[in-house]
Amino acid sequence: MFRRQFCTSLAATVSVAALARKSNAKSNLDLPPIRAITRGPKYHWRGYYDKDLFDADDRFVLTNEVDFEGRTPQSDDLLTVGMVDLQKNDEWIELGKTKAWNWQQGCMLQWIPGEKYREKQHVLWNDQEGDSFVCRIFDIQSRSIVRTLPMPIYCIEPNGEWGLSVDFRRLNDCRPGYGYAGIPDPFATNLAPETTGIWRVELQTGE
Repeated sequence: MFRRQFCTSLAATVSVAALARKSNAKSNLDLPPIRAITRGPKYHWRGYYDKDLFDADDRFVLTNEVDFEGRTPQSDDLLTVGMVDLQKNDEWIELGKTKAWNWQQGCMLQWIPGEKYREKQHVLWNDQEGDSFVCRIFDIQSRSIVRTLPMPIYCIEPNGEWGLSVDFRRLNDCRPGYGYAGIPDPFATNLAPETTGIWRVELQTGE
């Protein structure tokens, strides 16, 4: 069963269960309204559970889009980065594309938190540039990439000033499904390389 079929059947089950509970005189539970905000034929999903996908006004929702499912992403598989406008009939808006992604965490697409970013509405996602994984910082207002960081970002500090990076080449070997395909791990035969690990990256400068 494909993911979309599973979600459809699950939604139907939940709807039936909700109606049953609502019709039960002993239950006063009111469930919140639920609706799908993306549509086929392509496939959409969020990223990892800890990423901030709603903008400050709860209008735009970040999401990933691909035209296949059911297999591991390969180095030439493109993921489309976009967002849904909840105030315009759930309109899909494409922001860019990337080769650096996986099913578990997408491309780490997320809004950059912190007061300095709330007016500018910046988002980031990871990408591949030549033989390196990088991070794109994108301005929603100008619809353009304003900065490319020399390393991919795994997570962001709550004030939006810096993030943490890991070696997604090595992660793809050590934890399949969480790294990115396309660039081999140069330390594949070394169990404990001294020149790889976790880095703190300043989002303004890339240092």
